[in-house]
Amino acid sequence: MPLAGGAAKRRRGPPDRARAWRRAPDYRAAVRLGPPLLYAATAGGVLLTARAAVGQGLDVRWMATYLAGYVGLVAAGSMLPGLAMWGDIVNRAPGARGVALGFDDGPHPVHTRAVARALAKQRARATFFVIGEKAAAHPDVIRELRDAGHEIGVHGHRVDRFLGFRLLPAVREDFRRSVETLERITGERPTLFRPPYGVTNPRILRAAEEHDLDVIGWSVRGLDGTARTSSEALATRVIRGLGPGAIACLHDAPEVGERVPAVIGALPRILQEADARALPVVPVGELLDEVAGPTAGEPQDEG
Repeated sequence: MPLAGGAAKRRRGPPDRARAWRRAPDYRAAVRLGPPLLYAATAGGVLLTARAAVGQGLDVRWMATYLAGYVGLVAAGSMLPGLAMWGDIVNRAPGARGVALGFDDGPHPVHTRAVARALAKQRARATFFVIGEKAAAHPDVIRELRDAGHEIGVHGHRVDRFLGFRLLPAVREDFRRSVETLERITGERPTLFRPPYGVTNPRILRAAEEHDLDVIGWSVRGLDGTARTSSEALATRVIRGLGPGAIACLHDAPEVGERVPAVIGALPRILQEADARALPVVPVGELLDEVAGPTAGEPQDEG
């Protein structure tokens, strides 16, 4: 059954957008904790090493504690996109009026369409971060989403829980296959990437940069990727985080299997609350264009 919705808003490719949101004052003023924490921890290690080098001694327990803390910090920086430790990651859109709902792990021929119908009833549009192999298996769903005005982003080419541990060539290959699959289906090159499980590191950010993809995290996490999450708990969690510029992480399909996602039952309540708070529900890319300024969404003539 085709999806309901309006005409698609065609987004510009990355060369036109040029990541203008990175230069926006509201974004540049946002606090990103990861880099200063990493710099401070590294400086601490240098001081400890210098102390040992000048013969002042080095307590083994202090060094062991430091090393454990440093490894923990690096792990947290990789697992928590909100820290933006390794580079630019969009977790919210400072200065934007609306909110963005991002749906991961689809498409699913039944569940994704159910999510899209719920969005259409409230005239809301969203971003679907899809798995390349699933998109190739259900290209009709991807085209229906595009035609309904939704945005299609990258979530990896296959379900790979260890993508963050892969070497750079393997990460590049996963990005290449996913981007080419979506471009072949939609006729448009995707511009957004949400890392599976939120895992980032220098290799993932480098591959994203090479493929002209902005990396998207979240300010509101539904934690609905498992069967344990109920629709009621999911709706309450997401509503608590709704506010101007918020970006939500939700799931329109399970990673594998046929489990009905909790978001299908939660979405009507979430959308009603957004409407009550006068928060437009728009794709992530439109939030970025709003942050970047009035000219960010305008096509540019090629000379």
